[in-house]
Amino acid sequence: MSFFDRLEFLLSQKGLKPYALIDATGILKSTLYSWKKSGVSPSLETCSTIADFLEISLDELAGRTPPSHTEQELLLLSMFKKLPDAQNACAEIAER
Repeated sequence: MSFFDRLEFLLSQKGLKPYALIDATGILKSTLYSWKKSGVSPSLETCSTIADFLEISLDELAGRTPPSHTEQELLLLSMFKKLPDAQNACAEIAER
């Protein structure tokens, strides 16, 4: 799996599109799609920025460790986060 394929997979697990990464990190659209065309991976600094944005480790970004959750768990988590009171419910649980 190429870096770009892995990145697309990780973004989709979080319910995000590549444009969210572009907007949040300042990575240029042309740079992002050059990774897709060339199969080249970005620099370590850029990978760190991407990993921070996705809230994952560099190893997970590189595909060296299995995802911390199954696809079903991530889907359920993303659905839960979309519920209107999900943030309030999480805050209440954390306070207990």
